[in-house]
Amino acid sequence: IGAAAERGGGCRGLSRFQRHGADLIEEISITVWEALLGSEKDIKTIDGQTLTIKIKESTQPNTTMRLQGYGMFYINSGQRGNHMISIKVVIPNNLTEYQKNTLKSILP
Repeated sequence: IGAAAERGGGCRGLSRFQRHGADLIEEISITVWEALLGSEKDIKTIDGQTLTIKIKESTQPNTTMRLQGYGMFYINSGQRGNHMISIKVVIPNNLTEYQKNTLKSILP
């Protein structure tokens, strides 16, 4: 890992992560529907293990979830940091009039 990663920058070769000490931060995108209704997402850890996380109903944009102990190893220690998941909610930008009217009728 390069000097930038040691200072909290990106992990070389692992562009989906930002590193903050022993913690890894990954941003994932979900749809508005997944945020409203809840869903499950598969997350690949730095070790290549796949974990399924549960997105709760009514998840707000920029919610952060923690996968404890799935980050980088602390120097000279067997302990690990966390794999943090930052959730970005993607808002559709080209709704039809029908879709707009439908949403207006069901949302407060």
